[in-house]
Amino acid sequence: MKSQKIIALLLAAVLLFNLSACQPRNELEQPGDILPQEQPEQPQEPPAAPESTPPAEESTEPAFPTSYDSVEEMQAAFDQFILNEFVSQLEGDYLSIHQTLRHPEVYGIDLSEAEVTLGEAVSEEYLAEARAENLKLKEQFETFDYALLTPEQQETYGVYEYLLNNALDSMKEEFVYMGGAFTPMQGLQNDISSLLMEFSFYEEADVKAYLEMMRDVPRYVEDTLAYTRKQAELGYFMPDVSAQSTLSYCKKLLKSGMDSALLSSVLYNIESCDFLSSAQVQSYQTEARQIFADCILPAYQNIHDCISSLMDPMNNQMGLAWFENGAEYYEYLFRLKTGSSRSVNATKLLLEHYMNSAMEEISAIAARNKPSYRAYLYQGLHTGYEGGGSILNDLETWVWDNFPYIEPVNYTVDYLDPQVAVDGVTAYYVVPPLDSDMTQKIKINPSGITNADDPSTFSTMAHEGLPGHLYQTNYVLQNLDDPFRQSVSILGYSEGYATYVEILSLNYLNNIEQDEENEYAFDADEVALAQYYTLFENCLIALCDIGIHYDRWTEGDMLLFMQQYLDIDDVSGIYNQLVGDPAGFLSYYVGCVEMLELRRMAQEELGDRFREIDFHETILKGGDLPFSVLKKNVEAYIEENKA
Repeated sequence: MKSQKIIALLLAAVLLFNLSACQPRNELEQPGDILPQEQPEQPQEPPAAPESTPPAEESTEPAFPTSYDSVEEMQAAFDQFILNEFVSQLEGDYLSIHQTLRHPEVYGIDLSEAEVTLGEAVSEEYLAEARAENLKLKEQFETFDYALLTPEQQETYGVYEYLLNNALDSMKEEFVYMGGAFTPMQGLQNDISSLLMEFSFYEEADVKAYLEMMRDVPRYVEDTLAYTRKQAELGYFMPDVSAQSTLSYCKKLLKSGMDSALLSSVLYNIESCDFLSSAQVQSYQTEARQIFADCILPAYQNIHDCISSLMDPMNNQMGLAWFENGAEYYEYLFRLKTGSSRSVNATKLLLEHYMNSAMEEISAIAARNKPSYRAYLYQGLHTGYEGGGSILNDLETWVWDNFPYIEPVNYTVDYLDPQVAVDGVTAYYVVPPLDSDMTQKIKINPSGITNADDPSTFSTMAHEGLPGHLYQTNYVLQNLDDPFRQSVSILGYSEGYATYVEILSLNYLNNIEQDEENEYAFDADEVALAQYYTLFENCLIALCDIGIHYDRWTEGDMLLFMQQYLDIDDVSGIYNQLVGDPAGFLSYYVGCVEMLELRRMAQEELGDRFREIDFHETILKGGDLPFSVLKKNVEAYIEENKA
């Protein structure tokens, strides 16, 4: 255990690889016909070394002063504290260092001193020790007077406070066994594949470390299964339908065996290392095959056998609220996932407002433009695009009227092999090290995107690429200097922003040339329908998640709720998906409406003075922020532009 490390665990699998949280796909693929009140007719370079470096050795003296002689001394101490925190979160943890920094030596970190393992798996003992360490951190953090910090430091203070409080909440004794380590969308079985597919190689030492981590998979898996067995013993194991989804992923990989797409990816990664000779490539590939046979396949078999043995119809087959302290745990998950300071019940009201507003807009379009409504609902829209790359090429030329410019970024768009793709994940962006100029990657699940010319494909590429994750990540790297702030991940902000721009980006479809020969042309009402249907569905799903895990909804309760709005008679697919991954969609959908609320506030206050590009610069310039901090930035932007 490294001292002074924030460990913001979900009490689920510790993520092994740094992906953007991925665009999810819920089972409500097409929203169907909304039932409105009046129903219409139906049919980079390495950074410079920081001025102050963290202490190289631990001391028996107090790690921090309890008082300061001047405001300047406290402000300098705060900067040092944050820098120390950035470094301490990495030191000794090979994977964290490798994922975060291409040049760790700039911060006094020696990668060669870090033991090459997957780290420590979640356990009761681990969490107790982590909580004690974080309580010490809290004591140190509280020596800083927020009112006397600079505005920039106050923003960092708000970020750190949010992360630290969530870390402490995650480690509460009553929550230790609430989370699932092998949930269908976010489980360890998926993280192992992501690590092996997306690991970056810079030199031969990385190849050796990669193979060493492959050897460590059985140990890490068994430690996590020990936690899962204890979880089941205490009555907190996942529902059977969720377990079946996890088993399906394992079976798919085990069935393919040594012909697995995962092994092919491992071998391809080694072959792509241009710093290796042909003989070295062959030698390392031979070693990788043996490790895959001896370690990876047995680990997946172990997961499969353990999960199978723990399934029981007597386990809770419904939401978290049916557990003792389950609603309280969901409140914690809600704060962690959304980045919002609103209560669960206050957020329900906000979601209902946006859902009903979207429904009203859909009904208004249906009443005034029946041909477009029918065309959208029954024929669908077609953009004419043939792939994700061509969509991003156009977005690269269109977004600059609405978003601040960034320097061009090299990236690739590739399709995953169906054997290793995770059901429910449409696509993901691989977050690069902070100081790397490597070509960045967007990966697409071919089963999640089956038709390239569907508007949903267009919005997915906007979500993952421009102006979504790839753009937002690189905006931060090009405009923020603080490595701590560059490395912060607040899902409600990042996924909320990407979902917000995913909807907004559909406006760019109006740029498709409108003429008689263009069979893909569609009118503004059709674009608006795509946007409002997406917003409606997002809010509906978020409300269902809250209903299941906070309000004790059964599947029947959820069906009755959804029938108020949709012509639908079976909700089992989405119900089971929401049960299996509590709060899994909230980062996207609650985060999006929080962004929309900030935009609404700015537009109402500024009227004609509102400029979209300035608003976007305001919400981008601080990087990932909890919404309480982001709101202050938007309020400052409003005040600056009122006069």
